[in-house]
Amino acid sequence: MKNNWNKILNELSYRVSTGIPDLTNEQHLMKLWDILKENNWNIDARVELLKNLQEKIGKVYVQKGKGPSGVKLQVGPRGGKYYMGNPETGEPAPEATKDDDKDKEPTDKKLDKEKVDKIQKELYGEDGKGPLLQESETTQQALDNGYKKGEPWVAPGNAGSNFNENISNEGSLILDKYPDLSEEELAEILYRKTLDTNLGKQQKKTIVESPNKGDKGSIPEDIENKDLYKSNIIAARSAKSKNDRAKLGKQKAIDQVGFGEDTTQDVFGGTESDLKRLESKVEKANKIFVYDRETDKVYEIPKDRMVEWVKSSGGGENAADTSVITEDENGNITYDGWSDKKGFNDIQANGTLFSDFTKKEKITDKLVESGNLDENTANQVKDILSKSKDEVKVLENQYKKTGVQLSKHFESLEGEDRERAIKHLEEQNKGYEESGTTNHIQNAMKHYGVDSFDELITSMANEGDKMSSDRIKIASRMGTSERKYLKNNNQDIPDNLDTRKIISDLREKALGIQKKTTEELNKLNGKTKSGKEKPVGDLMGFKEVTDDLHLDKIDEPKDDEDYDSILKRNTELAMAGEKVSSEDIKKCLGVKNTSDAQDNFKVLTEERFTKDRETNKFTTGKVVEIFAIDKEGKKKFIGVKTYRGKNGPDSKTSTTTQWSHNMQKCFDGGKS
Repeated sequence: MKNNWNKILNELSYRVSTGIPDLTNEQHLMKLWDILKENNWNIDARVELLKNLQEKIGKVYVQKGKGPSGVKLQVGPRGGKYYMGNPETGEPAPEATKDDDKDKEPTDKKLDKEKVDKIQKELYGEDGKGPLLQESETTQQALDNGYKKGEPWVAPGNAGSNFNENISNEGSLILDKYPDLSEEELAEILYRKTLDTNLGKQQKKTIVESPNKGDKGSIPEDIENKDLYKSNIIAARSAKSKNDRAKLGKQKAIDQVGFGEDTTQDVFGGTESDLKRLESKVEKANKIFVYDRETDKVYEIPKDRMVEWVKSSGGGENAADTSVITEDENGNITYDGWSDKKGFNDIQANGTLFSDFTKKEKITDKLVESGNLDENTANQVKDILSKSKDEVKVLENQYKKTGVQLSKHFESLEGEDRERAIKHLEEQNKGYEESGTTNHIQNAMKHYGVDSFDELITSMANEGDKMSSDRIKIASRMGTSERKYLKNNNQDIPDNLDTRKIISDLREKALGIQKKTTEELNKLNGKTKSGKEKPVGDLMGFKEVTDDLHLDKIDEPKDDEDYDSILKRNTELAMAGEKVSSEDIKKCLGVKNTSDAQDNFKVLTEERFTKDRETNKFTTGKVVEIFAIDKEGKKKFIGVKTYRGKNGPDSKTSTTTQWSHNMQKCFDGGKS
């Protein structure tokens, strides 16, 4: 057990970005849970360990010898200290030494500064202020203005994804002009170009992920903004993946279909103006080709089919955030679609608890069409789903009442207490402005037609049950700030301020409906593509995961006119700059195609509720682990679906799906 525990601690140290696990951090605890699972700890043992750890949080400070609680220091890779924190004294984590700092980047071994200086001037002029290589007007606008949700110069996402998509596109064009640039040299060029931009200043808490190779890149010692430089390392890696694929597709098209050798490269993001420009490029093209790595074949795509595909970019079956076009002297083009992810652990799909039931209703119809379900069984399935959806709606609508309750509490405050409530709003407003995300406070003030935070408090208290989810979020965050203040000042928390128990009970009931629905569906049977009988819950689970993780791209085209399959496979993942193709996914899953996966797939109903960080008492969501089962009965951990109130404790339950850590390691060149 001791050796097993040391192995677990070492792995946890590796997986957290700092190399120093903090067991007050919910994300670190989730990583620990995954590692325990991978090391065959049963659920009871995992729950017991986390329960014990949670009881110690805030009381244990681990150091050499023994800490106040008598807990000895555990030593991880490179001597890294495992720090559990001591909020009672406010004592910080010990500063890492050079030997301890696992996340310290190596110096710039391959960086030729003279070469970079020369190319930088050739690209962007003597002052480096020249125009970008890409034609996208929204990329320059994003750099100048920064990420602001809903503005025409940004695609859906956040400041990190906006930067990665736009700047990796720029990097691909740079590599097309200067193909011998190293990763370090390209990252330096991109860093200089983005250093003084508003979008560049928004790049914070950036991690260069490499779960298998451990390659975090190199940062020159004199760099003033390391997070921005890390963002440019990721963009440089993505740029190389994009440019390498464009060059490969071009050469294959030359060899197989007579594509011209005199070519130019163009790149496109996900903004409306970029997509219109891409659509125009496709419509003007002579012939359109895509290259498939796994089949090693160039396919011609009809123009009308390609236009339809481009119009669906960024949603539905077309998950492409960016694309690269190579055009020859005859007006023919090759197309490469990319789904850009800044990290291996990035979210692959999102939704809500309620929308999951609507999605299952649509899946039911598709299973009937494909012969997996008969009409009678499908009707029973829809009855179960309809009932569950109604139950969830009733429960989640009650979250709104807590926002009303909190608003009335703040309206009742006077004097210094009222001033403090206003300060909570000021700080919340400042946070929205700094992050560039939707400013719910300013929107609420416009909605009510008020000019001050004091008037906003009164207006929210008078709105009642008509309060929107965004305004509930304002009240919820005020409640969190106020509870924190009262606790820090040893004051009692009023009952009408502590809504966490109400939300916790409602959330747990709503999440319970999801599990109960799966159990009811598994009492009914359908069949797989191969004719194997299988519970309906597992069939639906397979289809959901297929959609969320785009697993259907592992199926090879039936013929040269199977355009749906050809185009789905063409959208490749760029995860932390590493390309992940349909062939990579197939290898890491260990299956031949979706039919093989469907026969050997199971959604594990084993799950765990997540609790609030402050008390570890209140349910905030849950995590469901997704496994593929091979023919020998061995389980392969492939993904995680997380349920939580994304927009605050009082918000309705959102869902996110991510690849499991062992799949991420496989994508980074590890074993399947």
